[in-house]
Amino acid sequence: MEHILLIEDNLPDVELIKSYLEDASFSYRLYTVKSLHDGLDIIKHHPINLALLDLALDDTTGLPTLNSFFDEVPDIPVIVLTGNANEMLGMNAIRAGAQDFLIKGEFNGKQLIRTIRHSMLRFKKQIDLRKEAWKMQQQEKYNKRLLAWAKLGSWEIDVLDNTMTWSEEMYRILGFQPDSFAPKLSDYLRLVNNEDKEQVEEQLNEAIKTGKFCEIEHRAVINNRTVKYLQLQGQVTSLESSGKIIFLGTIQDVSEMRRASQQPDSSTIADATKARFINGIVNTAQAPVFALAQSISQLDKDLSPNSIEPVKRHFSAFSDIFFQQINMCLFANKDLLLEETVISLSELKSIFEQIAFIKNLSPNFYWNEASEESIQAARPLFIAFAYNLLNTTLNYYGHNFKLHVEILKKETYYLHFTVESFENGAAHQHKSFGHQLQDLLRKKNFEPSQDHILLSVNALAKTLLLLKGTLHIDKQQHIELTLPLNPQNKSSYSNGALTNHAPRTLIIEHQSILQISLRRMLQSNFQKMEINYAENLHDGDLKICTENYDLALLDVQIPVKNGVSIEQLFRNTKSIPVIALSSDASDANRTALLQSGAIDCITNPPQCEELIEAVKKILEH
Repeated sequence: MEHILLIEDNLPDVELIKSYLEDASFSYRLYTVKSLHDGLDIIKHHPINLALLDLALDDTTGLPTLNSFFDEVPDIPVIVLTGNANEMLGMNAIRAGAQDFLIKGEFNGKQLIRTIRHSMLRFKKQIDLRKEAWKMQQQEKYNKRLLAWAKLGSWEIDVLDNTMTWSEEMYRILGFQPDSFAPKLSDYLRLVNNEDKEQVEEQLNEAIKTGKFCEIEHRAVINNRTVKYLQLQGQVTSLESSGKIIFLGTIQDVSEMRRASQQPDSSTIADATKARFINGIVNTAQAPVFALAQSISQLDKDLSPNSIEPVKRHFSAFSDIFFQQINMCLFANKDLLLEETVISLSELKSIFEQIAFIKNLSPNFYWNEASEESIQAARPLFIAFAYNLLNTTLNYYGHNFKLHVEILKKETYYLHFTVESFENGAAHQHKSFGHQLQDLLRKKNFEPSQDHILLSVNALAKTLLLLKGTLHIDKQQHIELTLPLNPQNKSSYSNGALTNHAPRTLIIEHQSILQISLRRMLQSNFQKMEINYAENLHDGDLKICTENYDLALLDVQIPVKNGVSIEQLFRNTKSIPVIALSSDASDANRTALLQSGAIDCITNPPQCEELIEAVKKILEH
């Protein structure tokens, strides 16, 4: 039911609008008041979905009426009513934030109802876009932190005039304040060590002429006193929207790694450091990278190609940096020991789907009934395997291939991949690809390469070996890769305490005293449990969309904020069990909450025994 507020002091106009609304096809409840003050009071006590606001009231007139309304209630759509054919006032009202305007005496019932429906739909879309924009702003902050931590920058070169665009981190790497000047390629080359300059210029010119991927390591003199080792990567590409040709790439300060590799007795320390590095970078960046991919995927459906294409291009470049850092660590030592964590098979599927989106691919996935099972696995290796499998296949076959993925259950679980090309006569490519993998697995001599295709094949072979996978090429030259999966130990609890997996719990509760009470009850029984808070539905929804949780506790009496409702939050938590906390202990309320999506419902504030029993039941299953 739609709750509509009419703020109008002219009784004939009120009666006319009431009669028009009688023909509405949707159910509604109409509230009528004569003043802005009374209207704001109605909003405090009723869930208003839309306001019809006359701009000529007894207590206020003109645009200040609308501004006063938005000062108090910024999150309700407004249709303004104007008189005397004052279209200019209506247009100014739209500029001030109104959804639409109607001139009294110039609209009928159909026009009123259509305007109401369109305004509510438009406002909902605006709320969704603002939410996505906020998410992207947060992801950008995370990305900047990650780039600074990894000492990674990005750049673009206009191949026509050699003007460059540097990221903020690239300015810092080169010893400048961000955006302190408009750089050109000559500015960068002036920093290159004289002994390396000729080689750098030759390789950059060659990459621009041929369009081939280039990777250059060289020295640079920063502020006339500090020598840094920089790794430059890039490739010429064209913008789909404009056809403009640019040279797009990344830069990384590898000075510390280069100096560490020159220390003869530091190999053991370096190996451990690199293992910690790859665990750290994946744990820090995986969630925001994949969450941002989901956000961009949604925006791709809503925005025009000209608007979304630059976002996708920069995100793809950043994502390649992220995956390249994992590959770099894979080549750092022979036996990379990484921490294993619990991963569901549905999460593995999601990893492949997100990377497929990032690489602009649409492989075919086939998953059997075991998709809800969980395994023990090193997440960085599976992410590296997924990226390098999709990237290598893309390098060899373009988009002309199928990738079948399925879970096989024999004595244990296996992840089975089949690569099949669409192209006729592609058997030679298959043979080259498959036999190259076989040679690498047999020799176990994996080396990084400046050729991005060979680099991807080497990284794929190494991850396949580390995951104890196998390779088979059938008579049709289909490439089959099989990975054994280690099922999760089901005995997760011993005497009420976690033994293998420390779950993450989100408490969505606005009262601080209840937050503290819930935390104490949980931590007294689950010492290893990680607990986070959200104080309203909007923040809770964002945390669920951008972070990984095993369980959520939701106070269903929590205030609504920014248009996020209980029903919307339940829709976004389908993969996360939610315990609803409600002061209404009636059977009808419990049934309604369970039908909405809660896995359990307990009274709020809960008894300790009741809460622990509900949480333990969820985590054990």
